[in-house]
Amino acid sequence: MKAVASGEQYDFTYKKGQYGIIVLVAVPPFPYAMSDRKSKSLGTDILFKEALTDEEKDRIHFEEVSQRRDKTYYVSGNSGYVLHVSGIGKTVEAARKQAYDLIKKIVIPKMFYRTDIV
Repeated sequence: MKAVASGEQYDFTYKKGQYGIIVLVAVPPFPYAMSDRKSKSLGTDILFKEALTDEEKDRIHFEEVSQRRDKTYYVSGNSGYVLHVSGIGKTVEAARKQAYDLIKKIVIPKMFYRTDIV
């Protein structure tokens, strides 16, 4: 993305015949700004209902998240942007299902995300 914004030459690779989607997982105060005080979501633990495969871990893209010494994750920012989950498939429906199936394994109190992606 930096190369695109800077007008630099870049190599864009993609897999022909596949679709991808990305779903934002957020917590309050998103979509509102919290510049004057700390978010109530700051420090909230991010849990997983089951162990994730390496492939699933590669499809979770953290935003304002930090990791403790014990390897647990927590919300470390005030904006409410927590993570993005990607899905890839031969159809849009398959990509959507893959992303939402992974989201179902993530537990963050007060988390929310769009469910109207078709």
